[in-house]
This record gives sequence, structure tokens and C-alpha cells, in this order.
Amino acid sequence: MTLLRRPLPRGEKLLALYAVCSECDSPLTSFPAPDSLEEQALFACATHVFLQTSEAPQALEALRSPLGPINFEQLNLLLAFVRTAHYWTKLHPELVFEDDINQLLAAHENLAECILKDPEAQRDTLSLQVATELGSLRKLRAQHESMAQAFQELSVDHRYAKHSLRETEENLRELISVIPASVYACDREGVITYFNPHVVEIWGCAPELDDLPWSFLDSRRMYRMDGTQIEEAPVRGGNTVLR
Repeated sequence: MTLLRRPLPRGEKLLALYAVCSECDSPLTSFPAPDSLEEQALFACATHVFLQTSEAPQALEALRSPLGPINFEQLNLLLAFVRTAHYWTKLHPELVFEDDINQLLAAHENLAECILKDPEAQRDTLSLQVATELGSLRKLRAQHESMAQAFQELSVDHRYAKHSLRETEENLRELISVIPASVYACDREGVITYFNPHVVEIWGCAPELDDLPWSFLDSRRMYRMDGTQIEEAPVRGGNTVLR
């Protein structure tokens, strides 16, 4: 309880603990005695590293000398494990305490207050940032799923419209091919894109589709029924003039 209630040093008090770490043996042969100044220094620095406060980088560096390379990396591993477990609870807000933990906290109110109402944990800026970003990610995921569903529905509608258009076009072509009239179609440039068999009877030969010389708005060669050319006849605005 004493350790949990110990306030997290900052400012000049923290600088003094940095100095304590620098004066420790490098590396320590044993962990400092409980409630000693050396123990306070190690726990204070490790707490700043875990909470990722603004003093965390300097606190981490202060731990390097007294712990030595092996213990330093083991501490980093421990903090990373605890931090990962901490993030996991943020990722899964549906997680709750197990029964034995609830019984422990119910039996020890002072312990429950230290754990559940730790002011330093409430100021854990990194956790707050992670929680905010997780909320944004959940919102983006919902938007993505909504857009994906809308796109799928639009794709289905597009395929249906394309299929219906193809069927309509095929039916129209069949109808035009059997009516007793000459029918042909051209694009905006006047280039012929479709014609029915009766056009051949009038023009004397089958026009070339998508061919500029056969442009409806350009001069055209006319043919007799036997296929011989009459002479060049200018065609303008759909009116054919034979010379």
C-alpha cells in the first residue's frame, strides 16, 4: 500500500532521483532494500517509463547504468508485457474483472481505491491517445463497412442495368431488322454504327461500319442495285442529292 500510494516525483524531486541512480553501483549486485532511496529512484523511473510521461526518455536512460545490460532489457520486456496487457483491455472494453479479483477488491477498499482511482494512471496521456485513436479506428471501420456494402449494392444494380440494356438493345435490333423500312444509326460525328438489311437495298451495297468515308455527314458514293457506282453524291444533314 505504501508503494501504491507513493506520489510520482516530478521536477526537482525527479532530478534528485536521477542523481541517485547515477551513484548506484553499475550494475547493482542486488535489489535495493525496501523504502530505501535507491528503491524509490528505480520505481519512480520505471513508472515514468511505463506511463510514457514527458520524462520517460530521461528516466529510461537513468535506469541503464544501475541495472546493467541484462537487467535493463529484462525490465523493458516486463514493462512491454504489462503495457501490452494494458492496451488489450483498451481494445476489449467488454473485459471485466474475474470473481476472485472482485472479491479481493471488495475485501480491501484501500487497495481498490489505489488501483481503480490512481491519479497518475488517469493522466496516462499515451493510454488516452490510444483510446482516442481506437475510437477513430472503430468509426472508420464502420464507415468502410458501410461504403463496401453500398458499393456492392451499386455493383449489383450496375450489372442488372447493363444486362437490361443489352437485352433491350438486342430486342430493338431484332425488331429493326424485320420492319419494312431502311434504318441505320450513326454517332455524333455522323459515322454509321448500325444498319438493317433494307439499307443495302436502297444504297446498293452494305456500308462500312465505323468508317469515316461512310460518314453520314460527309459525301458518299451511291450504287445501283447491281452494285455499280452511280456517281459521288454529297450528303448533308441527311438530305441526299443525286447528280
